[in-house]
Amino acid sequence: MKNKLLILQILGWTLAFIFFYVYLDSRLKHPLYSFACAVTSFASYVLVIYGYSNFLYPRLYRRVSLIKFILIVVIFFAVVLGIRLLVEVLFVAPINHPGSSMFNFGPSHLLYGFVTSFLALITGILLTSVSDNILRTKREAELKRKHAESELNLLKAQLQPHFLFNSLNNLYYDVYKTQPEVAQRIAMLSDIMRYFLEHSPEEKVLLAVELDFINNYIELEQVRLPQPLEIEFEVQVSEGIMLPPMLLMPLVENLFKHGTSLRGPVDLIKLSLCEQKNQLIFTVINPLGYTVTGGIRTGVGIRNLRERLKLLYDQDFTLRNETTEETYTAQLIIPLL
Repeated sequence: MKNKLLILQILGWTLAFIFFYVYLDSRLKHPLYSFACAVTSFASYVLVIYGYSNFLYPRLYRRVSLIKFILIVVIFFAVVLGIRLLVEVLFVAPINHPGSSMFNFGPSHLLYGFVTSFLALITGILLTSVSDNILRTKREAELKRKHAESELNLLKAQLQPHFLFNSLNNLYYDVYKTQPEVAQRIAMLSDIMRYFLEHSPEEKVLLAVELDFINNYIELEQVRLPQPLEIEFEVQVSEGIMLPPMLLMPLVENLFKHGTSLRGPVDLIKLSLCEQKNQLIFTVINPLGYTVTGGIRTGVGIRNLRERLKLLYDQDFTLRNETTEETYTAQLIIPLL
């Protein structure tokens, strides 16, 4: 699909260039001069359109303020326009008969260069907007499809959920007086199951609910390890933050997947969740010797997470890992929409 689109774009630009050149030469009666004018003009158009649509918009639009983005676009436009005008005066104008070229930094030259380059910028903005809307529609359709599949799978799994909860509650009360710690674990397990049944199908959940789920998961996983992990979880976020469910979980899950064969003392494992510049940043840092296998790119859970992030945020997210001599760091950064 991408190759076909690239071929169509090349074909479109080629045809437009040919028509423009033929039109210029019919007016100027100077093939070399007409060709140089066409090349200079189209080079600036291509630079403006693709510079905006392929670089400025995807890299900066959602990462900086609107005013700053507009300022960057204006500077980019001015630089491209300035280079174009300079090339036309220094290299294109001398090809024509002396004194007969309009490329002389005069009002006509400046107006022609500005108007045509500005139309190219408007074209780039419109094409980017249309493309963005099409991609957003496709992502939403894909999300709805996956959501429908998840709900169907969930319905298949929800065989007598009330029976399960009632059974867990009965077990809780049976062991509460004699084994309160076990009762607490049963309550945590009940909360985790309730989260899966009630919250995971939702489009967004409160971050506080997600954190309760993660903390319960960590507590239950600690129980099965021969040596509990020393985990520090620092949270610095505002109240009321909403996010899609189960986005943070794969990084936490990796700690226990990769650490079940651990032996001997463990240094402190640090988890941090903070809010910076309208972004949510989740970081997991553990001793290098602790991560037995893989990196951030391995495992079905991480692959599924990356695919889900692309559907939710397109390219406006970061999922990365870093290894030093002593630690392994995994980090997820998502925008707070």
